[in-house]
Amino acid sequence: MKPSVRWPLLIAGLLTLHAAGMVTFAVIASSDPSHAVEKDYYQKALHWDEHRAQLAADAALGWQAEATARPAQPGLAAVTIALTDHDGQPVTGASAHLEAFHMARGKRILESDLEETAPGVYTATLPMRRDGKWELRLRAQRGDDLFTAVLKRYLVVTP
Repeated sequence: MKPSVRWPLLIAGLLTLHAAGMVTFAVIASSDPSHAVEKDYYQKALHWDEHRAQLAADAALGWQAEATARPAQPGLAAVTIALTDHDGQPVTGASAHLEAFHMARGKRILESDLEETAPGVYTATLPMRRDGKWELRLRAQRGDDLFTAVLKRYLVVTP
């Protein structure tokens, strides 16, 4: 092969190899389940004032949420949220929704509506497969009262 052809081919080959490597690294980086971008982060930023108002409403409402989890079946865990009002009495008759994700796998968000299983006790069964620190995002509504909470708890969900 003549040098006048060899050097341009070598340069083109190196550039192609570099581009293929960058594409490979981009695919690996974007498929990492531990890396997550907050869903609808731009809309949340635009509605920051409403979020702060909701936090103030939560504080004024005085409700408290406590979360526990226990193994239910292989690969499933029963998550229980106990809701109490400012007097420590159970909050009954609320409709509640839960989003949960393990802190090491923020891209895998589990969602479920909660069912009231006892006065003020709301439960859902989720496919939680790892013990550790979980973030639980609760939204509960009873009549005109809306309560939101973000709970970070260490949960044991495996037998």
